[in-house]
Order: sequence, then structure tokens, then C-alpha cells
Amino acid sequence: MSKPVKSGKPSVVDNIKQMEEQRAQRRAAMEEMKAQKQERKDKAAAQGKLVDIDFNDMIEEARSGIGKPLNHVSSANMNICVCVRKRPLFEKETMAGEMDSVSVFNPRIQVHEPKVKVDGITKFVQNHEFTFDNTYGNKESSQHVYEFQIKPLIPTLFNKGVVTLFAYGQTGSGKTFTISDATKRSVHDIFMSDRKDCTFYMSFFEIYGGQVFDLLNSKKKLLIQEDARGKI
Repeated sequence: MSKPVKSGKPSVVDNIKQMEEQRAQRRAAMEEMKAQKQERKDKAAAQGKLVDIDFNDMIEEARSGIGKPLNHVSSANMNICVCVRKRPLFEKETMAGEMDSVSVFNPRIQVHEPKVKVDGITKFVQNHEFTFDNTYGNKESSQHVYEFQIKPLIPTLFNKGVVTLFAYGQTGSGKTFTISDATKRSVHDIFMSDRKDCTFYMSFFEIYGGQVFDLLNSKKKLLIQEDARGKI
């Protein structure tokens, strides 16, 4: 007697078995993800951090999909150069559960905004992207900023030009930290220029609450006036 020939199609039993195996694999993967998430939660709790693991994971996933940054460009050939520098989170901010929600990839940045859908349960992250002339990450030094933003403009001063460095940001965003280093490096390069035909003058003023103070004269209050031509 001849043996029955098996068809190439899987039987119903085979299909059910395959579905059960796939279901078991999905369950195992979900359990592993839950265990990893709980491990991260426990680790953060042990360190006293209150970070939202769900949002933190979403931000890291969004960050992983960002392309490589481009090289910085010199401000020498720009009339106005707008740049953004990101500062790292302070330890007290990390301990309070605040997340690093800004990604820098020159000349762009992304702000990852944690949000919750109208159901009050489902979490998601909305990414907002902005483009500037240059952007600097929290691991880039003040010297790096100076080399591209300010140093190329020093020769302008010796050609009757005016260079203005304006720092804008909320309290604690790192304005003084960046400006102080830029000032130190600028003064060094100016005096090292060996321009014997120039005389250098320096003033430091603080403008606060509509008043001006001379920082090189014990913060003496100054009276700001203008002449007939409107010059300060």
C-alpha cells in the first residue's frame, strides 16, 4: 500500500501551535520589558530620583532617531549670528525628577515635550524642532563656543567695527558662566594682538531694575545721558 501524501499546507493544529508559541514569545518579551522598567524604577528610587521612567524612555527613543550633527560655522561672515547652548541638568534637578528633554544636533535642537492624551492615561512625547546658526550641546566647552562665535570677530574691532555679544535666557540658564569665559578669552586675544597703534579702554556695567552700576568702581550708580544727536 502507498503512504498518504502530505500537503504543503500546515494543518489547523500546526497553526494553533504556532499561534501559541508566538503568544508565549510576546508574553515573555513583555515580562522582560516590565522587569527592566521596574529595575530602572528601583535604581532611580534608590538614588532618590523621582524621574518618570515612561517619559524618560520615550525621550531616549526620540533622541536615538536624531541624525548626526553638522560642523559648526564661523560667525565671521554673518551680520547677526544666533546660537543656542544647552546646559546640563544640576544634580538637584535630577534628584527632583526633572528630565533631560532637549537634544542638540547642530544647527538644530529638539525639545521633547511630555504630554498625556485626553484619556488622562496614555503618555506620549511631542517633539518640537528649531534651527539656529549654531547649537552647542552640554558636553561642548566654553572654548568651543568662543572659537566659532567670538574669536572670528576680534579683527573687526581693529577695522572700526563694533562687536556685540548678547546673552539671553532665564535665571540659572548659564548666561554669566558663558559670558565670563568669553570675556576672559576676548581680552586675552585683544591684548595679544600686538597692535601698538591702539589704545584699549575697558568698562564693565551692570544694568538692573532700570539702573546702571559701574562694576569697576565698587558698583557706583551711574547716570546715563545722551547728547543732542541722541548718542548715549
